[in-house]
Amino acid sequence: MLIVGVASGRLLDVGNAAYFVLCFFFGFADDSVTRDAEFQWDGIVLRAALAKIGDFFRDAVGVGGINLAADDSANSWERIMDRVFATLPIALELSPFGERRSEECPYSFARHTDNATCKRVSGIIGPLYLHKNMKKTHKLLHYYFGWGSVSILAQVGKFFEYERLVSADGANVYVTDENILRNLHMPIGLLHGNRNQVFDPESSERTLARINNIHRENCTLLPILGDYAHFDCLAGDRAYKDVFPSISDFLQGHVL
Repeated sequence: MLIVGVASGRLLDVGNAAYFVLCFFFGFADDSVTRDAEFQWDGIVLRAALAKIGDFFRDAVGVGGINLAADDSANSWERIMDRVFATLPIALELSPFGERRSEECPYSFARHTDNATCKRVSGIIGPLYLHKNMKKTHKLLHYYFGWGSVSILAQVGKFFEYERLVSADGANVYVTDENILRNLHMPIGLLHGNRNQVFDPESSERTLARINNIHRENCTLLPILGDYAHFDCLAGDRAYKDVFPSISDFLQGHVL
């Protein structure tokens, strides 16, 4: 089994969150280092609390889902959301927990919906990729992201709060030694970019140690060439050269 992005505190592509919650080892991972999505505006760092955002859209606005892919069919709430996110440049970390600088989407000048999609994704979830890795695939963002459940978004916020995968009410029903022993007895590969601002790289190391403490030598970290964040590990322009060979070697090495 292959895990992308890894661990349990900071998640993930909310457009696909429902799928990840089901297949992300059903929550079997170790505590992670929480790193809140941050944006920089006039020198002030704003922390986006996903659980609160999810609760607001679901309970106050009455929205059951959020479309992360911007298009001409945007409703009034989505247009307001786009205008708000357009004012908030992303605070890009130059190194984990290190110096930050404001980053504008380099494709802001283009009259394409991928710019608005980029702002939505970054505004709701956080910086998922390094733009230098998405020069060609950036225009395809609307294929990668789509509708996401607001209830799932609120639950993802709980993951950040408790620094592990938990139920919708915050209960630790997933990350237990019993569940790991019973369900994670297959080879596991962890794929994690060194510039990941969604999950701290340390979370993969903790997950590795937790699983291997129960299933010895069952879990491994897959090498990645160069700097990668979260989503660009799979969708980056050079992922087929820098990332995919490692995945291929792992899968071929465990073919029965």
